[in-house]
Amino acid sequence: MRGIGEKTALALLKEYRTVEKIYEALEKSPPKFKEKFSAVIYEKLFLGKSDAELSKKLATIRTNVPLEFALGRAKTHDFDEEKLRRFLEKYRFISLVKRMPKSKRAENSQQQLF
Repeated sequence: MRGIGEKTALALLKEYRTVEKIYEALEKSPPKFKEKFSAVIYEKLFLGKSDAELSKKLATIRTNVPLEFALGRAKTHDFDEEKLRRFLEKYRFISLVKRMPKSKRAENSQQQLF
């Protein structure tokens, strides 16, 4: 949240445990909240409520998404290693380039040399 530092954010979460409970306290008793933290913090939280809600939504990992996945279909197969490397490098997936498996196509072409 803009204007709320790490120490204040930790203090708020220690006191209220969740973003929702912070806003419950803020709305339930503004004077008490201002006394506990400050009028400046109250104002920043009050004005930034929609940003806080959006940030939480974006940071929440959804685990209830329906997913049809067959592990057997995820196995690698013959592919153009150079084409995949260029694609990954273009989009800056450098760590994936390093972990990229060898193509059966490349293995077969090397075996054909002998």
